[in-house]
Amino acid sequence: MTARARVLLLLALLAGVVPIAGAEQSMTREQRKQAAEINAQLAITYLKQGDLASARDKIDRALEQDPKTADTQMVAGFVYDRLGEDRKAQGHFEEAVKLAGKDNPDVLNNAAVFECRKGDKRRGVEFFLRAAESPLYRTPEAAYTNAGHCARANGDAKDAERYFRQALAEHPADHLAKAGLARMAEKK
Repeated sequence: MTARARVLLLLALLAGVVPIAGAEQSMTREQRKQAAEINAQLAITYLKQGDLASARDKIDRALEQDPKTADTQMVAGFVYDRLGEDRKAQGHFEEAVKLAGKDNPDVLNNAAVFECRKGDKRRGVEFFLRAAESPLYRTPEAAYTNAGHCARANGDAKDAERYFRQALAEHPADHLAKAGLARMAEKK
């Protein structure tokens, strides 16, 4: 366990968020939610360190504590993606999107990345566009550029060009969108 993970766990124990063996049944809904958030963060920490077994253990624990948060479901998607369990990862990303609604374009973007890499590219484009159109998304040009790459990978050159141009309309200096358009021009 890393120093950061130990500090998170110690803080959680001191705050009474992570119960000591067997006390979880008496936790309130809010305590379970907080414990799930901490376990999801620990799962991300382990994932970054390459400790997939510990990451899976922590995300499974978080899902037991509170499966009804978009962030927990998204982290589960990351973990199971890294474990090569694509169907399970896709299910968690889909659930994260449902739980997040319009309020979390980052979840949409992360689900879109997964879909474009391993799932349904059209669904990935749809998620990227929903993220880009959210007023809460800070970098819509990135989502448009990603939609362009995903559409191009799916053989939709016309749509890809449109999305790259939308990215440039949002941020004219976006070098990734410019590169995407340049690659498309080479193929013509």
